[in-house]
Amino acid sequence: IGHLLEEEDPLNLIKSQGDPFAAASHFDWAGYDLISALTEHHNVSAAFARSVAEIYTKPEIMTEAMGGFGWEMPPEKMLEVANWLASQGTSVVVPHALFYSVRGDRKHESPPSLMEEPYWSRFGEFSKTFSQRGENRERENKDRAIYYPTRALWATYNPADERAARRISETVRRFSLESAKVGIEFDYVTDGSIAEA
Repeated sequence: IGHLLEEEDPLNLIKSQGDPFAAASHFDWAGYDLISALTEHHNVSAAFARSVAEIYTKPEIMTEAMGGFGWEMPPEKMLEVANWLASQGTSVVVPHALFYSVRGDRKHESPPSLMEEPYWSRFGEFSKTFSQRGENRERENKDRAIYYPTRALWATYNPADERAARRISETVRRFSLESAKVGIEFDYVTDGSIAEA
């Protein structure tokens, strides 16, 4: 299991992975990273993982969550994250991080450590909330699809001038975020998944 880097940005995925859907197909589970904060941009990451799961029939969608949310994260935020993850189709949460100790530099490695208070005493509630929300979760084919333009990004990407590729990437992101904001559920389709349909 695992995830790619920067799932929330199609151009950065192309730059680091070449063909991100093909790269993600080699994991046993689909996955993505929810780090630093829960923002609207994670809708793109979640859609990427859901789409990988759908295209390649992956049995689970894994999210590594809450790394870098900071020691100032209120414990209640864990419940908000649990609800959001379940609503996005996540079936397995890998908390980042559960350090046995936060002595020395570990205290600064993508905090918080969820084994420390005030988080540990709420961890059972986090797990129960996620499990209950997920019990009725069914993977459904969405009525709408957004084209994920891997080949168009390949064709337009120029390391010396990323503007054309960045416009394409931002169009996909903007359309994805606007769709999520108004409650339109979607999956991404790729050149390969269209050809195989």
